[in-house]
Amino acid sequence: MAPSSIYLLSLLTILPMASANFHLFTRYTNYCDTECNKKSGVCYPLHVPEWRVGAVPSNNYNCNSFKNDKYFPSVLGQYGQDFAWNGYQNFPDICGSGRVDFWVTNNGQTLEVWKHAANPGVKVASCYRQSGDEINCGDKSCAVTKVHDAWVCADTNLC
Repeated sequence: MAPSSIYLLSLLTILPMASANFHLFTRYTNYCDTECNKKSGVCYPLHVPEWRVGAVPSNNYNCNSFKNDKYFPSVLGQYGQDFAWNGYQNFPDICGSGRVDFWVTNNGQTLEVWKHAANPGVKVASCYRQSGDEINCGDKSCAVTKVHDAWVCADTNLC
């Protein structure tokens, strides 16, 4: 590959990150508690796993934000690793946007974010697929929080 091609490829790789306004994630949390049998007095751990979808502003890209339910308002009724973004409608809010819908385009490489039920339609962001790498925000006792960076969103004035 020619040096100019390598430079262009490198620039295209970092460009979406440089102008990113927010990231879309799936988040897995395993809340841990203790439940005790009143008759026997025996206690055992009680695990409550939960998957959520969230949007975190790029300038808040850290574990404190990833653990904050303010950024992850939508609890999923399914396992997050199988979450289909396409057609997910009525997401509560991204940085004051109001409710939005997600639509996958370009053979799964991009995601468009549209104002929910706007007539005519109003596109508020274009997002680009990420590797989906897992970010582990620490295990505390038996409580676990992990996020998967699914999309980075630019071309927007949100956040």
